[in-house]
Amino acid sequence: MNDFTTCLIHTTGNLFADDTITYTQGDTAVDLQGLMQVDVDNISAWLRLNKLTLNIRKSGTMLVETLQKLRGESKLSISIDDKILSDFNEAPYLGLLLSSDLL
Repeated sequence: MNDFTTCLIHTTGNLFADDTITYTQGDTAVDLQGLMQVDVDNISAWLRLNKLTLNIRKSGTMLVETLQKLRGESKLSISIDDKILSDFNEAPYLGLLLSSDLL
């Protein structure tokens, strides 16, 4: 049994085969960054404990907002093991293309 989601406090995790996504919601990018960073640190610890590695090139962040909520704070700075994760405007997930602007 995969216990990955037990390390998540502020986010929800979905796993399908070898694809994993974590997400949360909040009012500001600053709030979201703090919540996400805590859980990314927890993910890093879980990976080490289970002797697993993360493909950092396939990992990143995406701040999804409606056009009404875009206020210039549309970037997150989340790091794992001292490496800043890429910020994506679009990302493929399970055959879909997720977009940060919900269009």
